Amino acid sequence: MSAENPNMMEESDAVDRLPTEEAFVPSGGRVKLFTSVHPVRSPQGVILLAHGLGEHSGRYGHVIHRLQERNLSVVRFDWRGHGRSEGKRGHAPNYRTLLDDLSLMFRRTRERFPETPIILMGHSLGGNIVANWLLRRRDEAINVHGVVLSSTWFTLTKQPPALKVFIVSTLSRIFPRLMIPAGLRPKKLTRNPIAIAAYENDTLVHKKASVRLVTDAYYAGLWALEHAHEFTFPLLAVHGTADSVTNPAGTALFAERAPNSTLILYEDYVHEPHNEPEWTIVVDDIGNWISNLLAQQDASPQCAR
Repeated sequence: MSAENPNMMEESDAVDRLPTEEAFVPSGGRVKLFTSVHPVRSPQGVILLAHGLGEHSGRYGHVIHRLQERNLSVVRFDWRGHGRSEGKRGHAPNYRTLLDDLSLMFRRTRERFPETPIILMGHSLGGNIVANWLLRRRDEAINVHGVVLSSTWFTLTKQPPALKVFIVSTLSRIFPRLMIPAGLRPKKLTRNPIAIAAYENDTLVHKKASVRLVTDAYYAGLWALEHAHEFTFPLLAVHGTADSVTNPAGTALFAERAPNSTLILYEDYVHEPHNEPEWTIVVDDIGNWISNLLAQQDASPQCAR
């Protein structure tokens, strides 16, 4: 889905969509990040969307269109080293840089939609970074109204041996830009043959990551789990029970510890619930949760965050 997969689109004339706004935004290290705004007229909320490792935000076109039907605007961007953004593929100098990139995107979203409630939505690595940003930078996240975490990288389904963790961690300090396979085979991501074919033919997808990025994300996921009890934002966590990439048990544990959370586990779904054959169920669950949350917050503006 290098652009947007028409076989997974569902257009609606009932939504007043405004023209898409694309830009390349300067960030740290002289890297420009690609961002795209998908606005609707008079939105009830805006979603800031953070994609996963090795992919890019252009793969979420069908998700964006369906969320727009609920009168939600969406802002998407590509992480550095991903998609149309600049930077070495699959690499970031350190985890703080990724948090800084998210801070930048959040500020831009707030500037573009100054009076609109913001929902953060992160998938896999994107969920890892979103969760850590909210926990570590609460002073910046004060205006976040809710969070959706999809198949978040808290822990991996197949826990790497201690020796491998040690070796990769050591290499990350000595040769941080060294690339290793990310292990993201298309059939691990989705059971949908249309989505599999689109992924295999997507020139913006890459299948390697640097030892620095992998190490930083690995430890950041564990740190977020340890601090989940501090995560007071309204949270919807979704995960497929058959995910062989990121561990659904990690998501369940985070949701159990977070005091204001809702957990949905999809039986037999794999790593990308939003790309499964039943993807509309997942996106509608997300849309329903967001609509209900915003309605509750309109009725009770003192909702704890």
